[in-house]
Amino acid sequence: MNTFGKIVGVVWVGALTIAAIAVHPASAEPLLTLFTFSQGAYDDRASNEIVVTITRTDQDQATENQQFTVNCQLTGGDAVANQDYRVSFNGAMWGLGKVTFPPGVHEQSFTIYTYKTSGPNKKLTLALSDPEGPAPAVTGDNPTTSVTIVNQ
Repeated sequence: MNTFGKIVGVVWVGALTIAAIAVHPASAEPLLTLFTFSQGAYDDRASNEIVVTITRTDQDQATENQQFTVNCQLTGGDAVANQDYRVSFNGAMWGLGKVTFPPGVHEQSFTIYTYKTSGPNKKLTLALSDPEGPAPAVTGDNPTTSVTIVNQ
C-alpha cells in the first residue's frame, strides 16, 4: 500500500508539472536585426586610410527585404577634424548621424583619412544607437569603436 501511495504521488506531481507547462507556454524571444561595428578598434599603422564598417545582421529572414536605420555618432576623443583626420563617405552613406540600410544591404562604410603629426597619438570614439525599423532592432557586440591615429 505504501508503495502504491508513492506511485500515485509521483504520477500526481508529474501531472501537475505538465499542466503548469501547458498553462504557461514557453515564449520565444523575437528575432532581432543587429547593428555593430565590424571591429572594436581601428588604427592607422598600416595606412592613413581607415575603412570603418557598420554591419547589419538579420536574424529573421523576413526582415531581409525591409529598410532599417541606425544612428552613428562621434562621441569622444581628442583628434580634431581637418587637423588630425577627415572623413569621406562611400556609396550610400552620406554622413554621420542616421545611417540607412536599404533592403538587402548588410554593410555601410566610411573612410577616415588620417594626418600624421608629431606628438602623442590621437583618438576618436564612435557609437551606434537607436536602431529603427519595422521589426525589433538592437546594437550588437561592438556598439562603439575607437580609432587611434598613431603619430610619430
